[in-house]
Amino acid sequence: MGKKNKESLGRALIKDRFAKNRHRRHVEDNTLLHTTEVNDGFDWGRLNLQSVTAESSLQEFLSTAELANREFIAEKLNVKYVKSAPNAVELQTSQPDFDEPLTVPRRPPWQPGISAEEQINREKDSYLEWRRHLNELQERLGAAVTPYERNIELWKQLWRTLEKSDVVLLLLDARNPLLFRCSDLEKYASEQNCKCILLLNKADLTTEYVRKCWAEYFTKERTPIIFFSAAKATKERKISEEISEKDKNDSPTESVDGDDEAESTDEDEEANIQETENDIKLFKKQLDVINAAVTNTGNRLEAIQMALDKAMENFRLGMPIEPLNSNNDIEQCNEKVADKPEISNSHEIYDRDKLLEVLKSLKVDNLKNPPRVTVGMIGYPNVGKSSSVNVLMQTKKVSVSSMPGHTRHIQSLMLDEDIELLDCPGLVLPAYAVTPDLLLTAVLPIDQMRSHDAAMARLCQLVGRHTFAERYGLLLPEYQQDDMEYKKILTAHAFNRGFMSASGQPDVSRSARQLLKDAASGRLHWEQLPPGFEPPTIQARINERSETRKPTPRETRAVEGWLNKSAEIDNAFFAMKKSTAHVKGKPILGISGVQTADKLLSKPWKQEKKHANKNKREKLRRVYSHLDEH
Repeated sequence: MGKKNKESLGRALIKDRFAKNRHRRHVEDNTLLHTTEVNDGFDWGRLNLQSVTAESSLQEFLSTAELANREFIAEKLNVKYVKSAPNAVELQTSQPDFDEPLTVPRRPPWQPGISAEEQINREKDSYLEWRRHLNELQERLGAAVTPYERNIELWKQLWRTLEKSDVVLLLLDARNPLLFRCSDLEKYASEQNCKCILLLNKADLTTEYVRKCWAEYFTKERTPIIFFSAAKATKERKISEEISEKDKNDSPTESVDGDDEAESTDEDEEANIQETENDIKLFKKQLDVINAAVTNTGNRLEAIQMALDKAMENFRLGMPIEPLNSNNDIEQCNEKVADKPEISNSHEIYDRDKLLEVLKSLKVDNLKNPPRVTVGMIGYPNVGKSSSVNVLMQTKKVSVSSMPGHTRHIQSLMLDEDIELLDCPGLVLPAYAVTPDLLLTAVLPIDQMRSHDAAMARLCQLVGRHTFAERYGLLLPEYQQDDMEYKKILTAHAFNRGFMSASGQPDVSRSARQLLKDAASGRLHWEQLPPGFEPPTIQARINERSETRKPTPRETRAVEGWLNKSAEIDNAFFAMKKSTAHVKGKPILGISGVQTADKLLSKPWKQEKKHANKNKREKLRRVYSHLDEH
């Protein structure tokens, strides 16, 4: 046995390889070269900008303790067993409705005389108080809140974006805008003196009828919205660039006389265009006067209605009704109504030029960064914030990924002399929604989901079974109104694509991931109507169950899978079936001869063939075809 403290070559190699100071450069040769690292630049890695939406109980406890600057010491030999909750699968697909809205954390305002460390501690305390409020709300109401962002560093990115922005574009998914809308975030933006506009991205994945319904819904709420499609704008820009390149390469040559005639015709056209523009301007002025008169009359009528409602409420409560002897009360109500401007939303999908016109037409009184208007892009992950920025910039300025949480920090981009863009990282906000809706839009990573049952049940509610059959060429069994419809679709899809597990069963989890990704990307069409609106007549007819043909026994076995395989095997094994003997060669007397004779009588064409091969063997799949009809 050697000494423990004895130095050896192996120990020296281990120390050299696993040195504690890994940032220090090591020179392999024996020269006198001396190097050092000067960490004088800004280190972006010092911030923990990894999105965290779900934590275990231990991770949540440790992160809360770290934010609270507390230390905990584990007590040894003090073991307690805690029973886990039952793993019951609840296929909750409806969005619950509660009166008390959920809030977003606010940054405490800076006060003179406070150091940076004190301000950071105040932000942590405010964030912890917000977390406690959410937990108390869940316990008191018994509500289940969706997974939300738990990293305070990403919330700080949102705070900075709102503090710097003059106009905020809240990006929503046009297929289900209410899932991504947070009323408290709009309130927080107004507290920071920001004008809010709802930008409904991915509008090309919705139908015109659904866009009209959403435009009418937000018009009633007097909320401005804009339908936009970053993917469609990108395709149009690429097509226009290709056409312009072809035109440059194939430029036609014209004669001098042709040029003179073209110039004269151009002058006439310009004069006609100028006259038309003057007429249009005059017509617009007249329309503005008429609209102002109509708006004033509508405001007065609404003010009178408000006064009547107030009088009826006083009469119901037994309070004295104040007489309206003058128009002062009506004028006050008129002013209150005038504070909420009348908004008329359009269902048209805006392109880049129209969106820029809207942004430049906004009137901002006090600019935070003059002379430019700062526009902040805020929203959930994977709603198209970075893609919209690239469309406005007409080039790829920020990286884009289908994986949510790709953008880590604020990115400031100068669009032109008048507009500056701020790309904020995506944050999952708390809401009274269900997790399957977040998986359908890829807000939560689909590859990291633990259970696909609720998400697929929700997808089957939004997409008819005929769509799955036509889109993927599936052979589905007859329709039965039950809760297991999504399992039949997954089993058929797994058999069709060849997704099998190691045990020979269909890999339904892999099929679920592919179907959910297709639903998120738009390859599988789905959309949500606003509350109070009914689907169109054509869509209602499509959703009706159509009669399908009766599948063959082989198709039935293919779509059934392994759900009831054991019961079928038992029934086939214990069934009473006739057994017959088969002899190879020429038919002889007995059972097989009688059977062969019966078959020949049932096939008269074989009697006509005198020179047919009598020793020909019958195919076994035809002989035993009755066994496949179970």
